Amino acid sequence: MAAYMSEHISYEDGACIPGDLYRYFLPTIFLEIAHTRPQAAAVIAAGEKLFYSTLAARVRAWAGRLVNEGLTVGQPVGLCVGPVGELAVGFLAILAAGGVVTPLDPALPTERLGSLARGVDCHVVLGHPATRALIGEEPVFHDLTQTPAAYDQALPELDSTAIACLYHTSGSTGRPKGILRPLPENPPA
Repeated sequence: MAAYMSEHISYEDGACIPGDLYRYFLPTIFLEIAHTRPQAAAVIAAGEKLFYSTLAARVRAWAGRLVNEGLTVGQPVGLCVGPVGELAVGFLAILAAGGVVTPLDPALPTERLGSLARGVDCHVVLGHPATRALIGEEPVFHDLTQTPAAYDQALPELDSTAIACLYHTSGSTGRPKGILRPLPENPPA
């Protein structure tokens, strides 16, 4: 992976990422970039700047905690945050732990958010302190603004065919339904 990244991707000239990068799993790409460019800015949002080294450490810690708490590959994990650095931490940590990111929009009514999370049997919901009350008592909620202790937990071996996200339909029938979609084996050119 490292050889591929150094041979095919230039961060300085603004060149496009090559089309065959889909063969690699997103957390693998992210962690390789974090390894090669630890002091580069990874996320700049809402006055917050996260460097790759900091983001990678938080992603590894959260992924390890999820696995340590019994998350199994393919299990949904809710993500209820606004557009802040925690979004990147949660998204990448869930994927790295083998979970399926289940976006929960904090703008939705409280009863709907809780029912969406419970309806797909979310293992846990990761979020921001302001979104805690929106979820209800179940499932378990973890505050992404806190970084858990480092876990010496092996993360699952995954590839680009793993399910990444579970989205909900708009609920035009009265009840939203979850939709899982794997990445195509050969994406269109």
